[in-house]
Amino acid sequence: MSQAAIASLSRASGRLAVLEILSNFGVVTTRQIARFRFDIPTKTQEERITRHLAALRAMGLVRTRPTRDEMANNGSLRWFIQVHGLTGLGCEAAKHYEMGEPKEFEAEHSLLTLEHELKQAETQYQLEQMCEKRGWKFFAAHNDLYRTVEPDRLFGIDKGNGFIPM
Repeated sequence: MSQAAIASLSRASGRLAVLEILSNFGVVTTRQIARFRFDIPTKTQEERITRHLAALRAMGLVRTRPTRDEMANNGSLRWFIQVHGLTGLGCEAAKHYEMGEPKEFEAEHSLLTLEHELKQAETQYQLEQMCEKRGWKFFAAHNDLYRTVEPDRLFGIDKGNGFIPM
């Protein structure tokens, strides 16, 4: 199933676009995916993204938290917005299609840190937009960042005289 699932994506540009957004930004909401893809998405485009996510989830490429089972077992989770990220197989697919070095959204990931990660994705998107408008190069990484301090993400901007980490 895994290699067949990855190979079947070559004919599904919408699913590939969702996979690429998840690879670049890590953990995001359905609405963020739609906005990152379409800038000002319509309701129909958001619904299409939801269908793509369901298909990718069925293929084992995307993990969504909190799950329906988690929400059924814990009523307070109904206030959490569902977020999506790549599974290990999803990371393999992203690497297969040369979408960078994605980070796996693990099943045991704490729900309490999701808001922080959503804000990081939003910050990254805003920085990318600013750099694109000004003709600057942008760099972002969210894995293999271990140093004396373990940052969640690393951003950098090159205004023409080398990358400046942020």
